[in-house]
Amino acid sequence: MDTLTKHYSDPPDTACTLETLEARRNALENQMFEVAGGLASRLHEVEEHITALQPKVHEIVCQSGRVPVDEKTNLVATLIQETARQIDLTAAVAQAERVTALKRRIADLEDQIFQGIIAVDRADSHAA
Repeated sequence: MDTLTKHYSDPPDTACTLETLEARRNALENQMFEVAGGLASRLHEVEEHITALQPKVHEIVCQSGRVPVDEKTNLVATLIQETARQIDLTAAVAQAERVTALKRRIADLEDQIFQGIIAVDRADSHAA
């Protein structure tokens, strides 16, 4: 099989084989799956914190007897704030943004691969 080369204008005079583009795509997909796996783990941690919070809030709201409602509110607010401090949402959002960026780069490479295949198919049909 011939070396399939596609030339791109950005950067100028750079040639990439379809195989090279596919290898880059595969490497980016591996990165994306690794980051997405870390993000999924982080989200499970968030879920665990929230799940642990629910019975504590229920205890205060429904089973704390004659505690005045304003005190219950302060206790619930404190519990929620303490739980929120345990959750690193900034890191989760950063990981989500990284996954999104990698998806975009993968899609761009897939477009380049697709265009390269079309170009090769056209060249093959003209040669035949």
